[in-house]
Amino acid sequence: MMITLPPLLYIGLNLILITLIPQHAHSFCVYNQGEPGVLLTAEQIGGVDNTPMIRRFKQKKFMHPGDNICCPYDYKDCSDVPDKNHPITLWLHFPNYHDTDPTGYDITGVAGGYIIVSGPVVQPKFEVFNADHQSITFNLTQTLRTLGAYDT
Repeated sequence: MMITLPPLLYIGLNLILITLIPQHAHSFCVYNQGEPGVLLTAEQIGGVDNTPMIRRFKQKKFMHPGDNICCPYDYKDCSDVPDKNHPITLWLHFPNYHDTDPTGYDITGVAGGYIIVSGPVVQPKFEVFNADHQSITFNLTQTLRTLGAYDT
């Protein structure tokens, strides 16, 4: 037995299904694969227009080991240019190690790639990949920055 839907109901169901499909298939991501207890925060500092400081990606909660965060490169708050190879820079910080010291790491990547942070907080390991899962060369600088208001 075949069920025929009225045209307006059919269109309505299709619109609902389209809105449920993620609109941003490609993103840059940060993965916390640190040892147990290693917390991580991330804030974008390059590759996006920072003129109004609210127009950039900023992590609002601590990332626990196993957590990840992503930001689609075709979204203006994530990349100036909707290009997976557009350069970006993030500031990564370990709040449980530097809770009163705003020292973190500036790290470069590309808007369609991802960063994996692993190891102990006292000697973290950083790996950067492009959208094709190829390891890429990156710059890493230990940097002092003002801490954001992160939630725990």
